[in-house]
Amino acid sequence: MKKKKLPKFLQPFLWSYNLNSLDLNNPSDRKLIIRHILNYGNERAVKWLLKNFSLEEIKKVLKTPVRGFWRPLSLNYWLKITGVNLRKDIYEKAIQNIYPQTRKS
Repeated sequence: MKKKKLPKFLQPFLWSYNLNSLDLNNPSDRKLIIRHILNYGNERAVKWLLKNFSLEEIKKVLKTPVRGFWRPLSLNYWLKITGVNLRKDIYEKAIQNIYPQTRKS
């Protein structure tokens, strides 16, 4: 199967990746693209995402969030829009925390 290239306008939302190395036919690349666009994308990027990915695939990514990746506003928005519910512990692990609490011994 021929590798499907990503449009150049997505580069700002996938800043640490070479767009030419990402493949829309690769399941792990698809998840990565969905996560980054939902978390950082603008209106144009989200429209592209919705044209190229099914709602079910997007929901699947939201149901299994990567630990420490999501901005609270983004995750809350997409959970509400898609109707996906996360357990509190899964949600809390998914949220970026730039000020982690230290554990007391």
